[in-house]
Amino acid sequence: MLIPQAIAYAHLAGMPPHYGLYAGTLPLIVYGLLGSSPHVSVGPVAISSILVLSGVSLIAEPMSETYISLVLGLGLLAGLFQWMLGVFQLGFLVNFLSHPVLNGFVSGAAVVIIGTQISHLLGLPSNGSAQLWGTITYSLGHLSDIHVLTLAISIGCLLFLVLARRVSKVFPAALLVVLICGLMTYLGELHLSGVSIVGEIPDGLPHFVMPSLNYGQVVLLAPAVFTIGIMSSIEALSIAKSLEMGQNNYEINPNAELRAVGLAKVVGSFFQSLPSSVSFSRSAISATIGAQTGVASILSGSIVALGILFCTSALFYIPKATLAAIIVASVFRLVDWKRAWQLYKIQRTDFVTLITTFLTTIFIGIQYGVLIGVLLSFGLLLYQSSRPRVMELGRLPNSNVYRNIRRFEEAVVEDSVIILRWDNQLFFANAEYFNSKVLSALRSRRMPPSHMIIDMSNVHDMDTTGLHVLQGLVQVMCGRDIQLLFAGTKGVVRDLFKRSNFYETCPECYHFLRVSDAMAFINQAEGYSWNEGAIQSNS
Repeated sequence: MLIPQAIAYAHLAGMPPHYGLYAGTLPLIVYGLLGSSPHVSVGPVAISSILVLSGVSLIAEPMSETYISLVLGLGLLAGLFQWMLGVFQLGFLVNFLSHPVLNGFVSGAAVVIIGTQISHLLGLPSNGSAQLWGTITYSLGHLSDIHVLTLAISIGCLLFLVLARRVSKVFPAALLVVLICGLMTYLGELHLSGVSIVGEIPDGLPHFVMPSLNYGQVVLLAPAVFTIGIMSSIEALSIAKSLEMGQNNYEINPNAELRAVGLAKVVGSFFQSLPSSVSFSRSAISATIGAQTGVASILSGSIVALGILFCTSALFYIPKATLAAIIVASVFRLVDWKRAWQLYKIQRTDFVTLITTFLTTIFIGIQYGVLIGVLLSFGLLLYQSSRPRVMELGRLPNSNVYRNIRRFEEAVVEDSVIILRWDNQLFFANAEYFNSKVLSALRSRRMPPSHMIIDMSNVHDMDTTGLHVLQGLVQVMCGRDIQLLFAGTKGVVRDLFKRSNFYETCPECYHFLRVSDAMAFINQAEGYSWNEGAIQSNS
């Protein structure tokens, strides 16, 4: 699988094919020596390749010497970034990318990748763009120039790859279709009829090259470095973790994985390698065929190196349409429409995040998809944290259980008591909202209650702004002759009350373990005594 995919993904990244093959040698060996998973397979992958094209094609022309130099430098910087995440134990940061953001980005990137291959599938000259609509517009404007023979090869390859995958996921369909199409092109001299082919691939192993970048180029490449580093880290950890499930003979070390995959990029950049990452399909096959140690990765890289030494002449006649078909068949399944529909039905905010990331990736640019998705996720998180749910509670009949009156219509509400539950931490972003909701609940009553119980059981933390608003609320309740009671206050909040002398400044407040205890106090007004945040029952 690796050799045809390496050539195809180099083609996708706007690089000569041998740079993709180089990514299948030393990076695999480095990971095999340092990685913590026996199944993970590194090398060129579709997402990283399109990120390389979208980031570097803005600065230089694909296939040019400047472009190649920038890609090698990008691999070095992205590898160092990823390695530093592992060295400083920052692997947890990738958890801040939510699944909807990842799903939206991967689906959008897959659509962009498919779009960039349209011209190759149709036999049109490539416009070298990583922008979906630019490629589609270009292809639609040149429909009269479609090369029929190339289109026939594309359709045949796609059908073969799709059908072969349905028969067996471990069948080397990509390798077989490359061999068949290369042989057909050679025997039928199809390249003389206008079929574009890979052409000459230099033989021999890569030699040492020091990537060179100036300050201006580093600044221009920074967005691509960040995006590739983050996406590669997420791919590495999620794939390794998914393959670890059900295994008893090894355990993944997340930070070691980041260091290993990062160093694979760094070493590869010094030996003319396309930036590598973790491939899910190749890793899954590695697990299926029974790889037990990192020797499997080392052996794979060594075999590819032998192929570069002795077999590159056999790759001369591979049609570029075949490579485009391999790319399209590989990434088409990454477009997860089912997940989008599932989120639409169960959680609309996650659906909005997914769709926004997806559309941003397609319309604005693949390098901005993740950034916009992350910003939107944090924005929604802050909005939700600033406006938590505030529920009025009532007592279920024949019980001491208190529940949301909107969900339990049978819950009993007493006119003289209002019970509210706050479902979040109380901090600067939502403290005023809390105050307004409490006062709004009071205004909703036709007759002012004599008691208010605030259920604090879901308030897991509080800052000084929340404390200040709470103290102000106490004064408001005193002014209205309403007795304020607290129930279920967490220990961390009670500690804050104690440090701030809340109990001394607000002695008129009572504190109970449960709402039912507070109601018993109101109803009986005896049998309880106040003791710094909790009521102790005589029973």
